[in-house]
Amino acid sequence: MPDSELDEKAARVLNRAEQANQKLIRRRAALEWAEKRSAAIEGTATSADGRIRATVDSTGLLTALELPVPLSTPPSALGPVITATVRKAAAQARDQVRATYTGLRNEGTIPALPGHLLPAPAVAEAPQPARCVRQRPVEADPGEGPPESWLERRPW
Repeated sequence: MPDSELDEKAARVLNRAEQANQKLIRRRAALEWAEKRSAAIEGTATSADGRIRATVDSTGLLTALELPVPLSTPPSALGPVITATVRKAAAQARDQVRATYTGLRNEGTIPALPGHLLPAPAVAEAPQPARCVRQRPVEADPGEGPPESWLERRPW
């Protein structure tokens, strides 16, 4: 093989290696960007009645929970509403993370979605909690009642 052919072949191989290296550098930068962006993602959801608000991080871990004060929902009905609200926030956050990586895949920057992506949890609307009206107990006033009860002798 003449030297000129070897030089041309070496130049083509070198060119392909440089292109592959540039592609690898772009892919690594894109993945770093996606990881930073994903780490900053939060999901927030509000219950159907608008009184409970949940915020989660990109993995769906609860970071904040806002409840109405005073609570007018019986505790037995509060759990399912909180769970549904947190699930809705987690689904939102995980969908945003998935969209970040899906965009990179669609651009051809990455060949496939990373295996560590968590699926969004199933979201079902929680039943509307019944509001309970708390009434303060009425304390008996010793000065109330018929006049004869005022004069009874009772030991202190």
